[in-house]
Amino acid sequence: MKKIFVHVHLFYKDMWSELKSCLSNIEGYEYDLFVSLVDNDSSLQDDILLFKQDANIIICENKGYDIMPFVKIINSINLDDYSCVVKLHTKRNTNRVDLNSFSFKGSDWRNCLLNFIKTKDNFAKCINILEQSSDVGMCADSKVIVKYDIYDKIAKKRLQEFVSSKSLKNTKYSFVAGTMFIARASVFNELKLIDLSSFESDFKSEGQYAHMVERLLGYIVYLSNLKIVDAITSKPLLYLYKINIALSQLVKDLRPLSYIFSSKTTKSNKLLIKILKIPVLSIKLKSK
Repeated sequence: MKKIFVHVHLFYKDMWSELKSCLSNIEGYEYDLFVSLVDNDSSLQDDILLFKQDANIIICENKGYDIMPFVKIINSINLDDYSCVVKLHTKRNTNRVDLNSFSFKGSDWRNCLLNFIKTKDNFAKCINILEQSSDVGMCADSKVIVKYDIYDKIAKKRLQEFVSSKSLKNTKYSFVAGTMFIARASVFNELKLIDLSSFESDFKSEGQYAHMVERLLGYIVYLSNLKIVDAITSKPLLYLYKINIALSQLVKDLRPLSYIFSSKTTKSNKLLIKILKIPVLSIKLKSK
């Protein structure tokens, strides 16, 4: 197995400790660590080098969130030297966010994004499926793998325009909302098409070039005739998650009939299904 390329974007420097703990779960695999910072913090750099003495530390412009530094560094290396790419960054706690019919608050979203590397066992499962399944291109927690892109119509449109302008093949796709994952290195060759000057330095909640590239990171997996999977959730629970997500999308598609059928995840993390407003099924979902 070739080396693993690992990129960590440290915008919120106080979160280095959490990510360092996650990185310790790569122990036993040969990897190159690239850490991007937006300012020259010598004490933080010393701690990074204490953790991994051959870490590559890059001071970068504060543009494009965690996406622009990732693309810039990816395009500066030889992807053929690596088997896999791991992408991590510092994601703050959030107020309630509804994604894939699941409700995230506080650290929930970050914990789901980091789930693939939270334990040595989880990381090993992802490595194994990438090595053994020729049709898998990326791994992440199913709760953050977005199949029905209804969250940022502007970014979705920008991706469609990008695909057309670069004469790329149209394909259905999923992407990891929050951009933390492990993936085959080979799929990122398409990132050479990205124009770094297009990343904005102002930050908005949606519609920016970085949000388009967030979707592109999933799109290029499917462009390579591969898919994004969850290798860490148990099959029975994964099946329930998929039912929950599919039912939620069905409700959105049939919104005029929502008085007949409804599906939602309650505050107590239960999947609740109603017909004619009468509860017919309640399933407790596992908390991450």
